[in-house]
Amino acid sequence: MTGGLFMNVNTVQPNTTREFLVHRLQEVVGYECVLFESTSNRRHGMFMIDQTAISIRIKVVSSSPSLIIGLINPGGLFFRPSRFSNGDYLHMFTIDLGNRSNIGQWMYNCSDDCAVEINIESEFRCRTQVYSPLIDGLFAVIATPPLVNQTGVFAITTCDDSNEILNSSVQLIGTDGKILSNYSMTTPYLVTPITIPSRSFRVRTRIGRRDGAFAYRDERIAIDTSQIVMVIYHQPLVVIHNESLNVAFTIRNDATIPLYIQLNIDDVLITSKWYSISSKSTRDDRVIVDSSRYQLINETTRLVLLAFALQAFSDNNTINSSEVLFRHEQIVAFYIQSIAIHLEAPTHFVNSIAMSNRISFNFIGILTSVIVSCIRYC
Repeated sequence: MTGGLFMNVNTVQPNTTREFLVHRLQEVVGYECVLFESTSNRRHGMFMIDQTAISIRIKVVSSSPSLIIGLINPGGLFFRPSRFSNGDYLHMFTIDLGNRSNIGQWMYNCSDDCAVEINIESEFRCRTQVYSPLIDGLFAVIATPPLVNQTGVFAITTCDDSNEILNSSVQLIGTDGKILSNYSMTTPYLVTPITIPSRSFRVRTRIGRRDGAFAYRDERIAIDTSQIVMVIYHQPLVVIHNESLNVAFTIRNDATIPLYIQLNIDDVLITSKWYSISSKSTRDDRVIVDSSRYQLINETTRLVLLAFALQAFSDNNTINSSEVLFRHEQIVAFYIQSIAIHLEAPTHFVNSIAMSNRISFNFIGILTSVIVSCIRYC
């Protein structure tokens, strides 16, 4: 798995969809997100534009086809940008920034409830990602829900030109836009120890530049949190074709209440397995994976991705999806071989197995050195 760009599309409005896809792909290079408010139950908000911005690109989604959006620039000037999309519910605007009076705090107002994404065209590219400890003591980007109140986690900011950076601060923002926690760093390492909050969050970063200016960046992806976790042992899972593999795992309930936990494994379990697990307790179990169901066609090794999915309920009489308290999912590599071939163990989390967002060995080494330095001197 090499990652990619996920985009929601509307097949009912092909012209709008095509235009949206083109602009979405353009934003992969050269555009930085400064505001991402994905919930649609708001009508106003603010965002910051830094001096590196050349233009602003605004996307607004609303259930009202007659939506009107107004902007107030840092000088207090109110205006309504002209939209260039043809959709009824997706509104897109581009604003060129021609002078320094446009640098600073902007306000937006929607005539109806709306969800807003604001990107700036800028050559100053930065992003912040959340890293969790691995079994071997190194770190990797979180790819599955971390545990609530989990420590030993770092928010790491990387920029194209680190020499321009003086310091940074990181905010964890709830999906409702409220600030859950705030962390500041006064060193140029841009490595921030954080504690996982009790609910889903996104990361917002303020970067202090050496020229005295500040840059603001939002991460679009929301990180879900959980109080259940699963550790799957002896990875990668490898078996000779037509043989069965006994897969061992541990499920932990980190909540303050007992939970009734459902386990599903794609293509492996015909029916769900259920576990009653007390608070702050674990349950060990095994599942047999039969490799004969996967055919080898002109190949010595076949890779199958198995999805291990957990759902937690308060009691065994509750199976309605609306009553799910916590979720946890892992994608695990399962190799079927015609003959025994040695495979290196994958990089995976102490609390969650990650088969995506891998970091190269060299970068992990650099990252570990930075984290150690931060622990000593930050």
